Amino acid sequence: MSTVPSDVTTMRTSVISTEALGSRAARFGAVFIDGILVAVVAGILGVATHSALVYYAIVLVGSVVYNVLLLPRSGEHNGQTLGKQWLGLRVVSTDGAPVTYGVAIKRELLGRTLLNVITFGLYGLVDSLWILWDARKQTLHDKIGSTYVFKAHVDPAEAPRLTLPGPPVFASPSSPTFPPPPPPPGS
Repeated sequence: MSTVPSDVTTMRTSVISTEALGSRAARFGAVFIDGILVAVVAGILGVATHSALVYYAIVLVGSVVYNVLLLPRSGEHNGQTLGKQWLGLRVVSTDGAPVTYGVAIKRELLGRTLLNVITFGLYGLVDSLWILWDARKQTLHDKIGSTYVFKAHVDPAEAPRLTLPGPPVFASPSSPTFPPPPPPPGS
């Protein structure tokens, strides 16, 4: 069996393990846990101020702040919110680098919240469903933020591998490109 480096930052391949990617159910669970945590804080502050508007504003802003502050943490919990940490998931940039504040802002503020607000929730529905048919189990906010969600405890080198369509995973500018398609018949 060929080996893929266990250090994700050195991966330069279009072959990744579907076993190494976080499951759709675990990702839903992590979002649910994170949502509950934010909603509890928002609920306490909303009750204290007797305002539903305060509650919804805190949920909206709090979700972004929560994700943007936790995802780029340094050390072993980089790429993890509390929900992802508890369910063994990790967000990783498509170039294999740890999640930075810039990546977290692009993924959470632009890729999830802003587009959802602008489209009055329609984008959020499509974003949530996108993972169901995406070969790399990415949502739209993963694609916008240039991220993948992996199982935190799985070494991609040890998991069964599957060739996935599309551009190389963790591609660098010097990565080889795919050959051009063959010419049409009769040319």
